[in-house]
Amino acid sequence: MRIILVVLAIVLLAPPAPAAERFQFDRIRTVKDMQEFIEKNLPLGTTRAEVQKVFVLQGRGSLRNHPSQKGVEKYLYDINLCHYYVFRWNISADYDEQEKLKQAYVNGLPVFLAGAPGRVLDINAAGTRGNTKLARMWREWPQADKGAKRVSYMMVDLDGDMNTIDDQSLVGVGASQADPADLGYLVAYNDIEPWRSIFDRDLADDVYDYKGDCRAADAKYVRKSLTEPQHSILK
Repeated sequence: MRIILVVLAIVLLAPPAPAAERFQFDRIRTVKDMQEFIEKNLPLGTTRAEVQKVFVLQGRGSLRNHPSQKGVEKYLYDINLCHYYVFRWNISADYDEQEKLKQAYVNGLPVFLAGAPGRVLDINAAGTRGNTKLARMWREWPQADKGAKRVSYMMVDLDGDMNTIDDQSLVGVGASQADPADLGYLVAYNDIEPWRSIFDRDLADDVYDYKGDCRAADAKYVRKSLTEPQHSILK
């Protein structure tokens, strides 16, 4: 009886187990960090409901279904970095017929080496059709009124019709980390499906303000404006 009472006292006095930490996009600093988070917490075979729980219910990302591909969706989350740059998270996911994750993408970059292979466009073969279109394009971000109000990229469209998106591919660069004072290195996006990319024209439900301190960024870009003829980010 005494042993039972001692065990009971230990259980009652022990601190409660910590609750699972709620996911927040703002806590993920870099593109690499997001890839590692998905690998660790949402491995291949994770249910669609669990992925949506993380990115939509907890993270408040905007869910968008692919307009033509079955079992494909994405979660958008945009952060206004002190009006200098809008950092976009475009997390897309492919599911099998059992609603299980078979591949995930961070801004168009595949996460899992063992996941389903991504789409590949045969641009060389398509060039013989005569209607392939190559164009320099821009993604407008009016919220970044102090800096990168537009970011540019190159788009290839195999049939020349911009309204059909499954035959498109782009090349561009973006910031590697969501920090207005230090955008990190440039991430190269090559042969990326526009719908999965940071340049995608779909609107998120909101553009959220950066939760950190903007003073370091303000000081940095004020100094740049005094020494450079033009002030911009990621020209």
